[in-house]
Amino acid sequence: MSPIIAAFTTRWRLLTVLAIVAALTATMYYRSLPQVPFVPAGVIPQVTMPSQPGKPVMPKGYQPELAVRDPFAAPAEFLARQQQLMPGAQPKAATGERQIRQAEIMPVLSGVIMAGNSASAIIQYGADSRSYRRGDYVGPYQIVAISNSYVTLHGPGGRLTLGLGR
Repeated sequence: MSPIIAAFTTRWRLLTVLAIVAALTATMYYRSLPQVPFVPAGVIPQVTMPSQPGKPVMPKGYQPELAVRDPFAAPAEFLARQQQLMPGAQPKAATGERQIRQAEIMPVLSGVIMAGNSASAIIQYGADSRSYRRGDYVGPYQIVAISNSYVTLHGPGGRLTLGLGR
C-alpha cells in the first residue's frame, strides 16, 4: 500500500472516530436536559389545582398585609398616635378606644401633583388617603383651589388651607 493511500485512510479513520465521539457526546448532553412535554397547538394543557379550592398558591414567605397596601397611606401606628393627639376625642366607656366624630377629623395634605393645567392633591382623611381634584369633596370639605404647596378647602368651619409639611 502506498504511503499516500495509508495516510488518506488514517485520516478518514481518525475523522470517523471523532464524528462518532461527537455524536455520542451530543446524545449524552441531550438526554441530560430536562424534558418538557410536547403540547400540540390548540390544546389547553391540564393544570393541577391547589389542595384548597379558592385559595391562591403563593410563594413561601408571602405576606398579604405587606403586598396590599396603599403607598400613600400612613402606617397604622402613626394613625393611632394621631387619633390620640386629636383634641376633643372622647374615649369609649367599654373598650377605652377613641371615638372620633366625622366633624372632628381633619384632612391632611400628603402631596400635590401638577401636570400642565391639571392639578391633583393627595389628601388623607381619617384612614382614607387618595387623590382629589378641584371641586371634589373630602368628607364635608370641598376642594376650592390647588397650588404647588397648599390646598384650599371650604367646609363646615369655613375656609381651611392645608399646606405641605404642616
